[in-house]
Amino acid sequence: MRDLLIGLFYFLTTMGVAIFGVCLIYRPKRFYPLVSRPLLGRTSTAHVRDSDESDEQSGRRLGIIMVILGTFMFLMPLVIALKNPGNATNPGVPPDTHYSQPGRWGSYIFWLIFLCIGCSMAIKPLPILNYFRSKQSRLAVLTQTDLIGPRVVGVIVILIALFGLLQVVSH
Repeated sequence: MRDLLIGLFYFLTTMGVAIFGVCLIYRPKRFYPLVSRPLLGRTSTAHVRDSDESDEQSGRRLGIIMVILGTFMFLMPLVIALKNPGNATNPGVPPDTHYSQPGRWGSYIFWLIFLCIGCSMAIKPLPILNYFRSKQSRLAVLTQTDLIGPRVVGVIVILIALFGLLQVVSH
């Protein structure tokens, strides 16, 4: 039952990503403001500016990327099932175990990079937010309430990185 629920949730998530991508391709004026606002933004829809041609192009590009991502996420389990038909038709057969070397440096570096990104988002989110913005729309000063969202995301990234490091160390 648990595997069925996990598979159903995965299927619905991949289809949601692909459907939202299709919506962005066909109606970017309507759906692009959902992804172009800041995380946990406190602006109402009355203050949202009118979209222009560059917003439509950005929305369509993002829609194409989301459709490709949703299709890739949906097709990968099918490709794996076709490569290993014995495991797909008989779930009682355990999957092949692969040799893994514990304590690989690549895993440590990967999780430490995420830990540094999370710490910088939690401590000083303004430079990180400005790094991903265009030069015309740089943020000068934000109030403490505007910085709550990026700091919460930073703390979540820190927790995920610590959990990943714990998994690498314990393996």
